[in-house]
Formats: sequence, C-alpha cells, structure tokens
Amino acid sequence: MKAKNESSTRTILIAGVGGQGIILAGRVISEALVSVGFDVKMAEVHGMAQRGGSVTTQIRFGRRVYSPISETVDYLVAFEIMEALRWASHLRDGGWCIVNDCKMPPAQVLQGKADYPDVAVQDFFPNAKIITVCATDIARRLGNPRVANTAMLGALSAIKPFDQCNFANALAANIKPRYLDINRAAFDQGLASVSVTAERCT
Repeated sequence: MKAKNESSTRTILIAGVGGQGIILAGRVISEALVSVGFDVKMAEVHGMAQRGGSVTTQIRFGRRVYSPISETVDYLVAFEIMEALRWASHLRDGGWCIVNDCKMPPAQVLQGKADYPDVAVQDFFPNAKIITVCATDIARRLGNPRVANTAMLGALSAIKPFDQCNFANALAANIKPRYLDINRAAFDQGLASVSVTAERCT
C-alpha cells in the first residue's frame, strides 16, 4: 500500500521520561509509516535518557523528507502530563495532542523544591485536538506497567494517517516474542479507548 496525496512533510514529537519506552515507540511508529509508503526520518533522542529524566524524539514523514527535526510539530504524543505541558508551544494550531493521563513527578517535585503544575491540559492546547489516554492504567490492568507506551501507540493509530499503517508487523519486528501478546493487548485497548473520540475530532 502506498501513501496517497501526502506531499507535505509532517512531524511527530514523542515526549516522556526515561524508562517509558520512548525509543521503542519511535521505532514502531517509523516502521509503521514506512509500511504505507512514507519516507521517514527519526531523530536521535534528546534530553536525559536515564530513568526519570525528560526525553524526546522526533519523527518526520512525507513523500520526501530531508531533515528529521522541526521546530513546529503536527502531533505531540506525550507519555506524561508535565511533558505535554513542557512541549505545548511546539504543537501547531489545529495539531493533535495525544497525552497519557499520568503524573510522574520529577526529582525537584519529589524533593519539595517545586510544585507539579495544577492545570488542565486543555488550557495549554486551546487550538489543538486532544486525546487523553489512560495508558498507565491500561498497562497496570494487564499486569505490566512497561506496556503503557504500546497503549499510546494504539491511541495514535486511531487517527489519520496512522489508521492505515501496519502496526502489527512493526510491533512484531521490534518486540521480543515473549512480550508480544501483552503489547498487542495494550495496543488494542489503547485504540479501543479513544477510537470514538478520535473519529469525532477528525
């Protein structure tokens, strides 16, 4: 299957903290986009990749992509609420924000040196289409908190053009066989939890 009428380049920013599987998510998204004929460039991870530190990566896709980095993004996939707020200014008007309804306070907050922002995500994205996913809850119900990233991929797959991508093969190519079933379950539950919302926002 080839991408149709996709002459413009679009950008995904994945934001989270170390240990949430940002790199794996980026690889799966990239391979899924390639599966439908997009040219794809994935940037190296930026930030503090150790567990708990802020981590981001970018994926750019289109008919022809020349650079993996853009100041403005079309899709912000935030694995944690504060990371969504941190990168809000990079999302273009009318873009998509897919955010995990999860708080992972950084060291400064845990040490009492700062407060976790007490604001609604919607206040930071007045001109965006927002999908909130309880990805961490999905992962906990499945018995493995590490599959929250795959639940987020399921949520992303509810919107265009990701709904045409072959995520099944991309998951199989990047996840060890013994963990594949639980990741597929997380993906399916992430998709099921937001597909109606995404359809309404399209």
